[in-house]
Amino acid sequence: MTKNQIEPIHSRLRQIASASPEKHAIISGGERLTYEQFFNHSRQWASVFKKHNCKSVAVILTNGTQLPCLFVGATFVGVNVCILSPDWPAGQIEILLKRIRPDMIVDENTISEFLGSAEILPVQAEEFDIDAAFYTGFTSGSSSIPKGFVRDQRSWLESFLSDQEYFSFKEGDIFFVMGSLTHSLPLYGVIRGLYLGATVYLANGFHTRRLLQDCVDCTATVIYGTPTQYRALLDQANKDGVQLKSVRMTLSAGSKFPDKWLEDMGAVFSHAKHFEFFGTSELSYISAREIKGQDPQNLVGLPMPSVEVRILDEEGETVPAGEIGEIYVKSPFLFQGYVGDTGVATRIGCRFKDGFLSVGDRGHLDTEGQLYIDGRMDRLFQVSGRNIHPEAIEAALSEIAGIEAAMVFGVEDKLRENRIVAILKISAPLKLRNIRSQLRDTLPPYMIPTDYFICEDWPLTHSQKTDFPKLKKLYLANKLRRYL
Repeated sequence: MTKNQIEPIHSRLRQIASASPEKHAIISGGERLTYEQFFNHSRQWASVFKKHNCKSVAVILTNGTQLPCLFVGATFVGVNVCILSPDWPAGQIEILLKRIRPDMIVDENTISEFLGSAEILPVQAEEFDIDAAFYTGFTSGSSSIPKGFVRDQRSWLESFLSDQEYFSFKEGDIFFVMGSLTHSLPLYGVIRGLYLGATVYLANGFHTRRLLQDCVDCTATVIYGTPTQYRALLDQANKDGVQLKSVRMTLSAGSKFPDKWLEDMGAVFSHAKHFEFFGTSELSYISAREIKGQDPQNLVGLPMPSVEVRILDEEGETVPAGEIGEIYVKSPFLFQGYVGDTGVATRIGCRFKDGFLSVGDRGHLDTEGQLYIDGRMDRLFQVSGRNIHPEAIEAALSEIAGIEAAMVFGVEDKLRENRIVAILKISAPLKLRNIRSQLRDTLPPYMIPTDYFICEDWPLTHSQKTDFPKLKKLYLANKLRRYL
Protein backbone atom coordinates (compact mmCIF):
# COMPACT_ATOMS: atom_id res chain seq x y z
CA MET A 1 0.00 0.00 0.00
CA THR A 2 1.37 3.41 -0.99
CA LYS A 3 0.53 6.88 0.23
CA ASN A 4 -1.87 7.28 -2.69
CA GLN A 5 -3.72 4.06 -1.86
CA ILE A 6 -5.55 4.40 1.44
CA GLU A 7 -7.68 1.29 1.80
CA PRO A 8 -10.52 1.32 4.36
CA ILE A 9 -10.29 -1.19 7.19
CA HIS A 10 -13.28 -3.32 6.14
CA SER A 11 -11.97 -3.55 2.55
CA ARG A 12 -8.52 -4.65 3.69
CA LEU A 13 -9.98 -7.30 6.03
CA ARG A 14 -12.12 -8.62 3.18
CA GLN A 15 -9.00 -9.12 1.07
CA ILE A 16 -7.12 -10.91 3.84
CA ALA A 17 -10.09 -13.18 4.64
CA SER A 18 -10.32 -14.13 0.96
CA ALA A 19 -6.59 -14.76 0.55
CA SER A 20 -5.93 -16.48 3.93
CA PRO A 21 -9.27 -17.69 5.31
CA GLU A 22 -7.80 -20.31 7.68
CA LYS A 23 -5.05 -18.11 9.12
CA HIS A 24 -5.60 -17.16 12.77
CA ALA A 25 -6.66 -13.53 13.00
CA ILE A 26 -7.04 -13.05 16.74
CA ILE A 27 -6.53 -15.13 19.88
CA SER A 28 -7.71 -14.00 23.30
CA GLY A 29 -8.01 -16.33 26.26
CA GLY A 30 -9.72 -19.47 25.02
CA GLU A 31 -11.13 -17.74 21.91
CA ARG A 32 -9.59 -18.20 18.47
CA LEU A 33 -10.91 -16.76 15.23
CA THR A 34 -9.55 -17.31 11.73
CA TYR A 35 -9.66 -14.41 9.30
CA GLU A 36 -12.71 -15.91 7.63
CA GLN A 37 -14.49 -16.27 10.98
CA PHE A 38 -13.43 -12.80 12.08
CA PHE A 39 -14.62 -11.24 8.83
CA ASN A 40 -17.99 -12.98 8.95
CA HIS A 41 -18.51 -12.05 12.59
CA SER A 42 -17.67 -8.43 11.75
CA ARG A 43 -20.23 -8.51 8.94
CA GLN A 44 -22.78 -9.79 11.43
CA TRP A 45 -22.17 -6.76 13.62
CA ALA A 46 -22.48 -4.54 10.55
CA SER A 47 -25.88 -6.10 9.95
CA VAL A 48 -26.89 -5.30 13.54
CA PHE A 49 -25.94 -1.65 13.10
CA LYS A 50 -27.73 -1.42 9.76
CA LYS A 51 -30.87 -3.05 11.15
CA HIS A 52 -31.04 -0.52 13.99
CA ASN A 53 -30.14 2.42 11.75
CA CYS A 54 -27.22 3.05 14.09
CA LYS A 55 -24.68 5.82 13.56
CA SER A 56 -23.00 5.67 16.98
CA VAL A 57 -22.64 2.85 19.49
CA ALA A 58 -21.40 2.89 23.09
CA VAL A 59 -19.43 -0.25 23.92
CA ILE A 60 -18.83 -1.35 27.51
CA LEU A 61 -16.98 -4.68 27.23
CA THR A 62 -13.94 -6.44 28.68
CA ASN A 63 -11.12 -7.81 26.50
CA GLY A 64 -11.89 -10.63 24.11
CA THR A 65 -12.57 -11.20 20.41
CA GLN A 66 -16.01 -9.60 20.51
CA LEU A 67 -14.95 -5.96 20.71
CA PRO A 68 -12.50 -6.07 17.75
CA CYS A 69 -15.17 -7.81 15.63
CA LEU A 70 -17.68 -5.13 16.55
CA PHE A 71 -15.16 -2.37 15.89
CA VAL A 72 -14.34 -3.64 12.40
CA GLY A 73 -18.03 -4.32 11.72
CA ALA A 74 -18.76 -0.68 12.44
CA THR A 75 -16.34 0.37 9.69
CA PHE A 76 -18.55 -1.42 7.12
CA VAL A 77 -21.39 1.04 7.66
CA GLY A 78 -19.80 4.20 9.02
CA VAL A 79 -20.66 3.79 12.71
CA ASN A 80 -18.76 5.74 15.39
CA VAL A 81 -17.67 3.31 18.14
CA CYS A 82 -17.49 4.94 21.59
CA ILE A 83 -15.56 2.69 23.99
CA LEU A 84 -16.19 3.06 27.73
CA SER A 85 -14.57 1.11 30.54
CA PRO A 86 -16.72 -1.33 32.53
CA ASP A 87 -14.48 -0.48 35.51
CA TRP A 88 -15.71 3.11 35.71
CA PRO A 89 -18.27 4.01 38.38
CA ALA A 90 -21.86 3.67 37.18
CA GLY A 91 -22.50 7.36 37.77
CA GLN A 92 -19.55 8.30 35.59
CA ILE A 93 -20.73 6.04 32.76
CA GLU A 94 -24.21 7.54 32.99
CA ILE A 95 -22.82 11.07 32.60
CA LEU A 96 -20.74 10.05 29.58
CA LEU A 97 -23.67 8.28 27.90
CA LYS A 98 -25.73 11.46 28.21
CA ARG A 99 -22.85 13.38 26.66
CA ILE A 100 -22.15 11.11 23.66
CA ARG A 101 -25.82 10.21 23.02
CA PRO A 102 -25.27 6.83 21.31
CA ASP A 103 -27.94 5.14 19.18
CA MET A 104 -27.07 1.78 20.79
CA ILE A 105 -25.38 0.49 23.94
CA VAL A 106 -23.56 -2.85 23.77
CA ASP A 107 -22.47 -4.53 27.00
CA GLU A 108 -22.18 -8.09 28.30
CA ASN A 109 -25.95 -8.19 28.87
CA THR A 110 -27.02 -7.08 25.39
CA ILE A 111 -24.59 -8.93 23.08
CA SER A 112 -26.74 -12.04 22.73
CA GLU A 113 -29.87 -9.97 22.18
CA PHE A 114 -28.31 -7.99 19.33
CA LEU A 115 -26.57 -10.92 17.63
CA GLY A 116 -29.37 -13.45 18.10
CA SER A 117 -31.48 -12.37 15.14
CA ALA A 118 -28.80 -10.71 13.02
CA GLU A 119 -28.17 -11.84 9.48
CA ILE A 120 -24.80 -11.46 7.79
CA LEU A 121 -24.46 -8.29 5.78
CA PRO A 122 -23.53 -8.76 2.10
CA VAL A 123 -19.82 -8.39 1.43
CA GLN A 124 -20.23 -5.09 -0.42
CA ALA A 125 -20.51 -2.48 2.31
CA GLU A 126 -22.20 0.86 1.94
CA GLU A 127 -20.13 3.81 0.81
CA PHE A 128 -19.21 6.14 3.66
CA ASP A 129 -16.84 8.97 4.42
CA ILE A 130 -13.51 7.90 5.99
CA ASP A 131 -13.24 11.48 7.25
CA ALA A 132 -16.34 11.00 9.43
CA ALA A 133 -16.08 10.08 13.13
CA PHE A 134 -15.36 6.37 13.55
CA TYR A 135 -13.87 6.05 17.05
CA THR A 136 -14.40 7.91 20.31
CA GLY A 137 -11.99 7.09 23.12
CA PHE A 138 -11.67 8.56 26.58
CA THR A 139 -8.75 9.86 28.55
CA SER A 140 -8.53 11.50 31.94
CA GLY A 141 -8.99 15.24 31.74
CA SER A 142 -8.85 18.09 34.22
CA SER A 143 -12.04 16.91 35.93
CA SER A 144 -13.09 13.60 37.40
CA ILE A 145 -15.07 12.81 34.23
CA PRO A 146 -12.96 11.23 31.45
CA LYS A 147 -12.53 13.44 28.40
CA GLY A 148 -13.74 12.02 25.09
CA PHE A 149 -11.67 12.44 21.92
CA VAL A 150 -13.01 11.73 18.44
CA ARG A 151 -11.08 10.29 15.52
CA ASP A 152 -11.89 9.64 11.88
CA GLN A 153 -10.76 6.51 10.09
CA ARG A 154 -8.41 8.43 7.81
CA SER A 155 -6.24 9.42 10.81
CA TRP A 156 -5.66 5.73 11.60
CA LEU A 157 -5.12 4.73 7.97
CA GLU A 158 -2.50 7.47 7.60
CA SER A 159 -0.91 6.26 10.86
CA PHE A 160 -0.70 2.74 9.39
CA LEU A 161 1.28 4.13 6.45
CA SER A 162 3.60 6.04 8.76
CA ASP A 163 4.37 3.25 11.22
CA GLN A 164 4.85 0.76 8.38
CA GLU A 165 7.54 3.02 6.97
CA TYR A 166 9.19 3.36 10.39
CA PHE A 167 8.80 -0.10 11.95
CA SER A 168 8.65 -2.35 8.84
CA PHE A 169 5.98 -4.74 10.14
CA LYS A 170 5.63 -8.09 8.37
CA GLU A 171 2.50 -10.02 7.47
CA GLY A 172 4.04 -13.05 9.16
CA ASP A 173 4.39 -11.20 12.47
CA ILE A 174 2.55 -12.30 15.58
CA PHE A 175 1.39 -9.25 17.54
CA PHE A 176 1.18 -9.62 21.32
CA VAL A 177 -0.92 -6.78 22.74
CA MET A 178 -1.13 -6.04 26.46
CA GLY A 179 -3.73 -3.83 28.10
CA SER A 180 -7.45 -3.11 28.03
CA LEU A 181 -9.13 -2.19 24.75
CA THR A 182 -10.78 0.70 26.56
CA HIS A 183 -7.40 2.42 26.05
CA SER A 184 -6.44 3.60 22.58
CA LEU A 185 -2.93 2.06 22.51
CA PRO A 186 -4.01 -1.62 22.84
CA LEU A 187 -6.99 -1.04 20.55
CA TYR A 188 -4.75 0.51 17.92
CA GLY A 189 -2.27 -2.37 18.27
CA VAL A 190 -4.98 -4.98 17.68
CA ILE A 191 -6.49 -3.25 14.64
CA ARG A 192 -3.02 -2.48 13.28
CA GLY A 193 -2.07 -6.15 13.41
CA LEU A 194 -5.32 -7.25 11.76
CA TYR A 195 -4.96 -4.63 9.02
CA LEU A 196 -1.49 -5.99 8.36
CA GLY A 197 -2.76 -9.57 8.08
CA ALA A 198 -0.76 -10.70 11.11
CA THR A 199 -1.98 -12.96 13.90
CA VAL A 200 -2.91 -10.92 16.96
CA TYR A 201 -2.75 -12.27 20.50
CA LEU A 202 -4.77 -10.05 22.85
CA ALA A 203 -3.90 -10.47 26.52
CA ASN A 204 -6.91 -11.12 28.71
CA GLY A 205 -6.11 -9.67 32.12
CA PHE A 206 -2.65 -9.10 33.57
CA HIS A 207 -1.47 -12.17 35.43
CA THR A 208 2.25 -11.84 34.74
CA ARG A 209 3.19 -15.54 34.82
CA ARG A 210 0.31 -16.40 32.48
CA LEU A 211 1.19 -13.49 30.21
CA LEU A 212 4.79 -14.62 30.04
CA GLN A 213 3.81 -18.18 29.20
CA ASP A 214 1.31 -17.01 26.58
CA CYS A 215 4.01 -14.88 24.98
CA VAL A 216 6.29 -17.93 24.80
CA ASP A 217 3.55 -20.26 23.53
CA CYS A 218 2.34 -17.97 20.74
CA THR A 219 5.92 -17.21 19.59
CA ALA A 220 5.20 -13.48 19.54
CA THR A 221 7.40 -11.36 17.27
CA VAL A 222 6.03 -7.85 18.01
CA ILE A 223 4.86 -6.69 21.44
CA TYR A 224 2.79 -3.61 22.28
CA GLY A 225 2.87 -2.43 25.89
CA THR A 226 3.58 0.27 28.44
CA PRO A 227 6.78 0.53 30.51
CA THR A 228 4.94 -0.80 33.57
CA GLN A 229 3.81 -3.88 31.67
CA TYR A 230 7.29 -4.53 30.32
CA ARG A 231 8.75 -4.19 33.82
CA ALA A 232 6.32 -6.79 35.13
CA LEU A 233 7.21 -9.18 32.29
CA LEU A 234 10.94 -8.64 32.87
CA ASP A 235 10.68 -9.34 36.59
CA GLN A 236 8.65 -12.50 35.99
CA ALA A 237 10.96 -13.69 33.22
CA ASN A 238 14.04 -13.16 35.40
CA LYS A 239 12.35 -14.97 38.26
CA ASP A 240 11.39 -17.94 36.07
CA GLY A 241 14.55 -17.95 33.96
CA VAL A 242 12.61 -17.43 30.71
CA GLN A 243 13.87 -15.87 27.48
CA LEU A 244 11.54 -14.63 24.72
CA LYS A 245 13.73 -15.39 21.73
CA SER A 246 10.95 -15.16 19.12
CA VAL A 247 10.39 -11.45 19.75
CA ARG A 248 12.06 -9.20 17.16
CA MET A 249 10.56 -5.86 18.21
CA THR A 250 9.11 -4.31 21.36
CA LEU A 251 7.02 -1.15 21.14
CA SER A 252 6.48 0.95 24.22
CA ALA A 253 4.24 3.98 24.77
CA GLY A 254 2.06 5.60 27.41
CA SER A 255 4.96 7.00 29.44
CA LYS A 256 8.71 7.39 29.14
CA PHE A 257 10.66 4.14 28.90
CA PRO A 258 13.66 4.11 31.30
CA ASP A 259 16.84 3.47 29.35
CA LYS A 260 18.28 1.89 32.50
CA TRP A 261 16.05 -1.13 31.80
CA LEU A 262 17.76 -1.82 28.46
CA GLU A 263 20.16 -4.41 29.90
CA ASP A 264 17.25 -6.34 31.42
CA MET A 265 15.35 -6.09 28.12
CA GLY A 266 18.35 -7.49 26.26
CA ALA A 267 18.59 -10.45 28.64
CA VAL A 268 14.93 -11.44 28.18
CA PHE A 269 14.34 -10.32 24.57
CA SER A 270 17.71 -11.45 23.29
CA HIS A 271 16.91 -11.04 19.56
CA ALA A 272 14.80 -7.89 19.68
CA LYS A 273 15.14 -4.21 18.93
CA HIS A 274 13.33 -1.91 21.33
CA PHE A 275 11.38 1.18 20.34
CA GLU A 276 9.32 3.77 22.11
CA PHE A 277 6.99 6.24 20.48
CA PHE A 278 5.62 9.47 21.83
CA GLY A 279 2.14 10.77 21.14
CA THR A 280 -1.09 11.96 22.66
CA SER A 281 -4.75 11.08 22.26
CA GLU A 282 -5.24 14.29 20.29
CA LEU A 283 -2.13 14.16 18.10
CA SER A 284 -1.53 10.38 17.77
CA TYR A 285 2.03 9.58 16.67
CA ILE A 286 4.49 12.43 17.14
CA SER A 287 7.95 10.85 17.37
CA ALA A 288 9.75 7.58 17.90
CA ARG A 289 13.21 6.27 18.68
CA GLU A 290 15.08 3.02 19.02
CA ILE A 291 16.07 2.60 22.66
CA LYS A 292 19.83 2.14 22.72
CA GLY A 293 20.74 3.38 26.18
CA GLN A 294 22.69 6.39 27.44
CA ASP A 295 20.29 8.82 25.75
CA PRO A 296 18.95 11.82 27.69
CA GLN A 297 15.88 10.72 29.65
CA ASN A 298 13.66 13.32 27.98
CA LEU A 299 14.58 12.34 24.40
CA VAL A 300 11.59 10.99 22.45
CA GLY A 301 13.22 10.73 19.04
CA LEU A 302 12.68 11.99 15.51
CA PRO A 303 9.23 12.93 14.23
CA MET A 304 7.41 10.02 12.64
CA PRO A 305 6.99 10.00 8.84
CA SER A 306 4.38 12.61 7.76
CA VAL A 307 4.78 14.52 11.07
CA GLU A 308 6.10 18.07 11.34
CA VAL A 309 7.08 19.54 14.72
CA ARG A 310 7.67 23.16 15.61
CA ILE A 311 8.69 24.66 18.93
CA LEU A 312 7.12 28.09 19.45
CA ASP A 313 7.56 30.78 22.07
CA GLU A 314 4.76 32.71 23.76
CA GLU A 315 4.51 35.06 20.77
CA GLY A 316 4.05 32.14 18.38
CA GLU A 317 7.54 32.45 16.87
CA THR A 318 9.79 29.47 16.15
CA VAL A 319 12.62 29.16 18.67
CA PRO A 320 16.20 28.09 17.85
CA ALA A 321 17.39 24.49 18.33
CA GLY A 322 17.93 23.72 21.99
CA GLU A 323 15.54 26.38 23.27
CA ILE A 324 12.46 25.23 25.18
CA GLY A 325 9.01 26.24 24.02
CA GLU A 326 5.55 24.85 23.34
CA ILE A 327 5.32 21.83 21.04
CA TYR A 328 3.14 22.27 17.95
CA VAL A 329 2.42 19.36 15.61
CA LYS A 330 1.11 19.11 12.05
CA SER A 331 0.22 15.70 10.61
CA PRO A 332 -2.62 13.75 8.97
CA PHE A 333 -3.18 11.94 12.30
CA LEU A 334 -4.82 14.75 14.26
CA PHE A 335 -8.10 14.13 16.08
CA GLN A 336 -11.43 15.73 15.15
CA GLY A 337 -11.95 17.19 18.60
CA TYR A 338 -13.17 16.57 22.14
CA VAL A 339 -16.69 15.39 22.88
CA GLY A 340 -18.61 18.42 24.05
CA ASP A 341 -21.76 18.60 26.15
CA THR A 342 -23.80 18.65 22.94
CA GLY A 343 -22.19 15.43 21.68
CA VAL A 344 -20.41 17.33 18.87
CA ALA A 345 -16.61 17.22 18.55
CA THR A 346 -14.88 20.49 19.39
CA ARG A 347 -11.26 21.61 19.54
CA ILE A 348 -11.94 24.26 22.18
CA GLY A 349 -8.93 24.39 24.51
CA CYS A 350 -6.44 23.45 21.79
CA ARG A 351 -4.09 26.02 20.28
CA PHE A 352 -3.50 26.37 16.53
CA LYS A 353 -0.82 28.18 14.59
CA ASP A 354 -0.59 27.91 10.78
CA GLY A 355 -2.14 24.44 10.75
CA PHE A 356 -0.04 23.19 13.70
CA LEU A 357 -1.80 22.03 16.88
CA SER A 358 -0.62 22.15 20.51
CA VAL A 359 -2.11 20.40 23.51
CA GLY A 360 0.17 22.06 26.05
CA ASP A 361 3.37 19.98 26.07
CA ARG A 362 6.68 21.81 26.28
CA GLY A 363 9.97 20.69 24.77
CA HIS A 364 12.80 21.43 22.38
CA LEU A 365 14.44 20.18 19.19
CA ASP A 366 18.17 19.57 18.85
CA THR A 367 20.21 20.40 15.76
CA GLU A 368 19.41 16.96 14.28
CA GLY A 369 15.66 17.51 14.62
CA GLN A 370 15.18 15.14 17.54
CA LEU A 371 12.42 16.02 19.99
CA TYR A 372 12.86 16.32 23.75
CA ILE A 373 10.01 16.63 26.27
CA ASP A 374 10.69 19.19 29.00
CA GLY A 375 7.27 19.44 30.60
CA ARG A 376 4.19 17.32 30.16
CA MET A 377 0.89 19.08 30.64
CA ASP A 378 1.88 20.70 33.89
CA ARG A 379 1.59 18.06 36.62
CA LEU A 380 0.66 14.98 34.62
CA PHE A 381 2.06 11.62 35.75
CA GLN A 382 1.42 7.96 34.97
CA VAL A 383 0.22 5.00 37.02
CA SER A 384 0.45 1.60 35.31
CA GLY A 385 0.52 3.23 31.89
CA ARG A 386 -2.50 5.44 32.54
CA ASN A 387 -2.18 9.21 32.48
CA ILE A 388 -3.19 10.72 35.80
CA HIS A 389 -4.22 14.37 36.06
CA PRO A 390 -3.96 15.14 39.78
CA GLU A 391 -6.46 17.99 39.46
CA ALA A 392 -9.23 15.44 38.88
CA ILE A 393 -8.46 13.66 42.14
CA GLU A 394 -8.07 16.93 44.02
CA ALA A 395 -11.48 18.04 42.80
CA ALA A 396 -13.06 14.79 43.98
CA LEU A 397 -11.37 15.08 47.39
CA SER A 398 -12.48 18.69 47.76
CA GLU A 399 -16.09 17.63 47.28
CA ILE A 400 -15.93 15.59 50.48
CA ALA A 401 -17.28 17.41 53.52
CA GLY A 402 -14.47 18.06 56.01
CA ILE A 403 -11.68 18.34 53.41
CA GLU A 404 -10.72 21.99 52.99
CA ALA A 405 -7.87 21.57 50.51
CA ALA A 406 -6.01 18.80 48.73
CA MET A 407 -2.84 18.24 46.74
CA VAL A 408 -2.17 15.05 44.76
CA PHE A 409 1.06 13.90 43.11
CA GLY A 410 2.91 10.76 42.07
CA VAL A 411 5.77 9.12 43.92
CA GLU A 412 8.01 6.70 42.04
CA ASP A 413 6.95 3.09 42.48
CA LYS A 414 8.73 0.14 40.88
CA LEU A 415 5.57 -1.87 40.33
CA ARG A 416 3.22 0.83 39.01
CA GLU A 417 5.62 3.59 37.82
CA ASN A 418 4.06 5.89 40.45
CA ARG A 419 1.78 5.57 43.44
CA ILE A 420 -0.70 8.32 44.15
CA VAL A 421 -0.14 10.43 47.26
CA ALA A 422 -2.72 12.88 48.64
CA ILE A 423 -2.01 15.66 51.11
CA LEU A 424 -5.10 17.01 52.85
CA LYS A 425 -6.14 19.98 54.95
CA ILE A 426 -8.90 18.73 57.23
CA SER A 427 -11.51 20.99 58.79
CA ALA A 428 -13.57 18.24 60.47
CA PRO A 429 -12.88 14.72 61.76
CA LEU A 430 -12.97 12.10 58.97
CA LYS A 431 -12.26 8.39 58.84
CA LEU A 432 -9.91 7.33 56.05
CA ARG A 433 -12.21 4.49 55.01
CA ASN A 434 -15.02 7.01 54.48
CA ILE A 435 -12.80 9.17 52.27
CA ARG A 436 -11.89 6.18 50.12
CA SER A 437 -15.52 5.07 49.95
CA GLN A 438 -16.66 8.46 48.69
CA LEU A 439 -13.85 8.61 46.14
CA ARG A 440 -14.94 5.25 44.73
CA ASP A 441 -18.30 6.83 43.88
CA THR A 442 -16.68 9.33 41.53
CA LEU A 443 -13.29 7.96 40.46
CA PRO A 444 -12.13 4.75 38.76
CA PRO A 445 -10.07 2.41 40.98
CA TYR A 446 -6.69 3.34 39.47
CA MET A 447 -7.19 6.99 40.48
CA ILE A 448 -7.76 6.33 44.19
CA PRO A 449 -4.74 7.58 46.20
CA THR A 450 -2.61 5.00 47.98
CA ASP A 451 -1.15 7.20 50.73
CA TYR A 452 -2.73 10.10 52.63
CA PHE A 453 -1.05 12.80 54.73
CA ILE A 454 -2.25 15.76 56.79
CA CYS A 455 -0.86 19.29 56.55
CA GLU A 456 -2.27 21.58 59.21
CA ASP A 457 -0.41 24.76 58.21
CA TRP A 458 -1.36 24.83 54.51
CA PRO A 459 1.20 26.82 52.48
CA LEU A 460 -0.08 29.42 50.01
CA THR A 461 1.59 31.49 47.30
CA HIS A 462 1.40 35.28 47.14
CA SER A 463 -1.70 34.92 44.98
CA GLN A 464 -3.33 32.81 47.70
CA LYS A 465 -3.08 29.60 45.74
CA THR A 466 -1.74 26.30 47.07
CA ASP A 467 2.06 26.30 47.08
CA PHE A 468 2.60 22.90 45.46
CA PRO A 469 6.44 22.91 45.53
CA LYS A 470 6.47 23.73 49.23
CA LEU A 471 3.99 20.96 50.03
CA LYS A 472 6.11 18.51 48.07
CA LYS A 473 9.21 19.59 50.03
CA LEU A 474 7.36 19.05 53.33
CA TYR A 475 6.45 15.54 52.19
CA LEU A 476 10.00 14.71 51.12
CA ALA A 477 11.32 16.03 54.44
CA ASN A 478 8.93 13.74 56.37
CA LYS A 479 7.29 16.74 58.04
CA LEU A 480 3.72 15.63 57.34
CA ARG A 481 1.54 13.41 59.51
CA ARG A 482 0.35 10.22 57.87
CA TYR A 483 -3.42 9.88 57.79
CA LEU A 484 -4.30 6.57 59.42
